[in-house]
Amino acid sequence: MLHRLADREVLVATAEELDALWKRLQTMKGRAHLVAAFAAALMTVAFLLAWADELGAGKGVLMAVEVVSSYGAGYYLGRMVLNGRILRALRDVHIELEVQPEHPDGAAGLKILGDTFFRQAAIAGIPAVYLAFWVGLIPAMGMMYRDWAVPYAFLLPFAIAFELLAALAPLYLIHREMARQKAKRLADADGIGREIIDIRQAIGQVEDPKEAERLAGILKRKVEYYGLLEGMPTWPVGKANRQRFAVGNLALVALPIVSRWLGDESIWTKVYTRLQELLALGP
Repeated sequence: MLHRLADREVLVATAEELDALWKRLQTMKGRAHLVAAFAAALMTVAFLLAWADELGAGKGVLMAVEVVSSYGAGYYLGRMVLNGRILRALRDVHIELEVQPEHPDGAAGLKILGDTFFRQAAIAGIPAVYLAFWVGLIPAMGMMYRDWAVPYAFLLPFAIAFELLAALAPLYLIHREMARQKAKRLADADGIGREIIDIRQAIGQVEDPKEAERLAGILKRKVEYYGLLEGMPTWPVGKANRQRFAVGNLALVALPIVSRWLGDESIWTKVYTRLQELLALGP
């Protein structure tokens, strides 16, 4: 990915600087073990919320398996989250990110980054979709799976946070950088606009057909470039993808609310009460 960005001249860097950037990213991703440990801790709390009063040998083994599995999943999610800190890594190795308004990918040359983080959102969103589905469905199932209603609700905000950190946060930071550079380019567009006016006036005064043709060619190129600067995107992904991402996450938040319409008391009240009991701070 880094070399493709360099080939597009989005990254202004030598081969040695790209190698330094790669090493910096790998160093940052090495901290994914911290995220993995956090995920394992969350799973431990979830199991205790469900079975703290009846955690026998059989359930203890299941808990151990799930905690180890959550560590592995957390490590993978952590690498995705840390992968999103590419702008920080660029600053650390003093490499400039330069948008390219002329690039045909529709994202000023940054579609590679947008696609990468959007794929990360799809993968990181799987746990959140699973949890939200069951948080919304369990209240309608009576006693079945009721032990997991509170643990799943407890895990859901963290799952959504992982997804947002793996995709939305880096996309937003790239958006800010693209918007900053667009504002700078619009100052150039204003100058080009004045040149377009001058050339049009000159064409009307030129009597030589060849000179008029030459000026018309210059005018066409400047008008096209002016349009590119004015219409330069400020997101590395399309509007349709951004809307799908927003709608999907609103649905995840809405599902627990739907559970209350199904006749259940607020699931978040249950989570708070169960945490109090687990910590021996309440009844």
